[in-house]
Amino acid sequence: MISKQQAKFVKSLKLKKYRKNAASFIVEGAKNIVELLNSDYEINSLYLTQKFVDEHADLLENVPGYTLCTEKELVNVGTFQSNEYGLAIAKMKTGAADISGESLVFALDNVSDPGNLGTIIRIADWYGIRHILASMETADFYNPKVIHASMGSFTRVHVH
Repeated sequence: MISKQQAKFVKSLKLKKYRKNAASFIVEGAKNIVELLNSDYEINSLYLTQKFVDEHADLLENVPGYTLCTEKELVNVGTFQSNEYGLAIAKMKTGAADISGESLVFALDNVSDPGNLGTIIRIADWYGIRHILASMETADFYNPKVIHASMGSFTRVHVH
């Protein structure tokens, strides 16, 4: 069960200023959570349904802990209209861009639609491009819509 304080924190991460202050972001959906669990991202919290736990028990063996919750609770705190698997809170990666020696790098200017940015990240991942340079006017990489549209590729492609 998700406590009121946890629910308030998760809901706050829908807004960029709170994501930035907490240096954390929301990951929703089975595929994205599986990719997150297989990545080097630091996971703060996991809110999972029994269905996810049953289907991915092997991935959860090395996870320190998670909170079991209902689909209704996930819908109330998350951004999805329906969510039968789970929601995670992960730490943002920080650091300078080191793209020396990279063969290909995407450069983006003013990509304002989060869904489009997520799709571009997914395409970059498909072609093996690991770094994207984005202008300051480009959509926030940690926006929940970007994370969802990337379909887990956010764990392999770094946006600077």
